[in-house]
Amino acid sequence: MFRAVNVSAVSTSRQAGPERFSLDDQLSSNRRAAKHIGPVSIIEEIMLPGQSRNYISLADLCHDSPPYARLVELVTTRAVNLVICTDTDRLWRRAALQAQFSALCELSGVQIYAVASPQELVPPEDYTAGRSDSALILEAVSGIVSEIENRKRTRRRMAGMRARVERHGLYFSGTPPYGYTRTGNPDAPLMPDPLEAPWVETIYTLRAQGYGLWPIIDALRERHTPTRSGGPWSSRALWGILHNPVYAGGARWREWSLPGVATRRVKETVINWDGKHPTLISRETWEEAQRINTALGERARVRVASAYPLARLVMCGYGDPPHPMSWKERGRYLNCGRYLSSGGRECRSNQHPRWRVEAFVLSEVRRALTDPQAYETMLRERFASEDGGTEAESLAARLGDLDARQRRLLDALEAGRFPIEELLRRQGALDHERERIEDRLEYLEHTVRRLSAAHDRIFQAAELLDELDHLDPPALNALLRTLIEAVVITREGTHIQWLL
Repeated sequence: MFRAVNVSAVSTSRQAGPERFSLDDQLSSNRRAAKHIGPVSIIEEIMLPGQSRNYISLADLCHDSPPYARLVELVTTRAVNLVICTDTDRLWRRAALQAQFSALCELSGVQIYAVASPQELVPPEDYTAGRSDSALILEAVSGIVSEIENRKRTRRRMAGMRARVERHGLYFSGTPPYGYTRTGNPDAPLMPDPLEAPWVETIYTLRAQGYGLWPIIDALRERHTPTRSGGPWSSRALWGILHNPVYAGGARWREWSLPGVATRRVKETVINWDGKHPTLISRETWEEAQRINTALGERARVRVASAYPLARLVMCGYGDPPHPMSWKERGRYLNCGRYLSSGGRECRSNQHPRWRVEAFVLSEVRRALTDPQAYETMLRERFASEDGGTEAESLAARLGDLDARQRRLLDALEAGRFPIEELLRRQGALDHERERIEDRLEYLEHTVRRLSAAHDRIFQAAELLDELDHLDPPALNALLRTLIEAVVITREGTHIQWLL
């Protein structure tokens, strides 16, 4: 006799309503189908209300969804030998998730029956881990099809958002920008926030007067201007306000080249100036702000690249990990960027004299260029002090040990010595350790390649020794970045981390 678990699922709470193919409807359909399978005893019924199955990791899904974790528990403990669902997309939406769940079912002697795509089942007493090829192919294909459908759904949703902007002039994001609020209806136009809207006009007025980001932030702090989160103002938040056309009546759509990736770039920008929401500033004011944004942005880039030779090198080492330090155009001191951005709540101001740090770095660079052989020897000694020579062998041995532990883990699972939750936890720990080892090996290999190129690099730089005091800031910065990884300022003083 089959011992079955009856599963129903929808991705959102709205889909669980009575006007949709609800959870109870799915369970009823599954019960009717079970009568035609043969002798079936439904042990338990599981509903997944509003739970997406668009996951890559089974462990993450079990963590986020207790009902799905219960389903996995029934499978791995062999309390059931059959999973009944309306369609396989009730169980997974990604091919990776399908592979993991199907593997657990196979190891536990559990079959999957989808009402929408029925297949012949094997009697429980005759079932073995080596299932029929047709069942294996059907489940694998269903995982791929579900993922393709999910991607199509995403593209349709993005197209709908773009049409919302282009045709109807509606702001599509769920969170309204600073200065606006939204009523309970997500399709309603934005409305000015009585507390925030006046400050948007103030920000643009200060920008029109030529104020930079940090002077504007200082002015807002002096006037006790509230932020939405209640925290201090940041340059990133202010930059977003000064570049958003929504305040002049524009609804903006941006298409990204790599959605959801940290290195994504804007591929296309569409602005509909016939937005349905009230404006907070005039179109002319916004365009004038963009002109100033461009002008100040270009000067800022030139200043960072040319006005200070240690640009993008000097770091504050009072915190862990070290983080960049900042400086004013005509300022005499280096200040911790975290201290400034947090309004003095994090780290400390530092205020190290710029000339002193620069003089120390140049003297050390001059000493290294005077004796290139000693510089190369110093690099190799640093690599050896980090046990770089023997560490690679040790890491390779640890990888082999991880493979052995992986095999023992699978053997223990088949023997039933621990539950599936423990397997997922240990598997995650092994994967994390493997990733760290592989990253470290890649770094060591990169370092060895850099060391082999250090000879040519330092001798090329040594040719500029006589001109070191006469190089303009951009050229000096470029030279320093070929030799130095970071200049770290700590309580003990200034330290140079030479580039390996």
